[in-house]
Amino acid sequence: MSIKLKICGLKNSENISGVTNLHPDYIGFIFYKGSLRNASGILNPEFCETIDRSIKKVGVFVDDLEDRIINYIALYHLDLVQLHGNESPEVCERIRKYAPVIKAFGVDEKFDFEKTTAYKNSCDYFLFDTKTEKHGGSGNTFDHELLKNYKGEKKFFL
Repeated sequence: MSIKLKICGLKNSENISGVTNLHPDYIGFIFYKGSLRNASGILNPEFCETIDRSIKKVGVFVDDLEDRIINYIALYHLDLVQLHGNESPEVCERIRKYAPVIKAFGVDEKFDFEKTTAYKNSCDYFLFDTKTEKHGGSGNTFDHELLKNYKGEKKFFL
């Protein structure tokens, strides 16, 4: 198993520059209007072009319009898209034509990992996150022992 680092929730150029100096594998920009870390209207698209290409840029969306996601892939030069809402496998498949897709699932002791099976051919990665009332980024961890219930072969993020 190889470990890769993804730092998410960045929105201003000073923070992004500081983080990119640490050379993470991925940096994430949240484009969800319901998030305090929403980068829409703050993140400069031209600045995104200057980010070291070895650091993959991930756009995080929640139940957003497909056209908006596709537009943001081009505008912000996104390398991957993370879908954190109730997007169907069909939506994931359509978005995947423009960028690799990470499909997020909220995990708690009741989560059925079989739910991921429907997405195995429409996503490139899964993300298992703590289930909360809001969408991701709570800072809380779920019981990682629950991962023993995941029988799939798709690589995943925590």
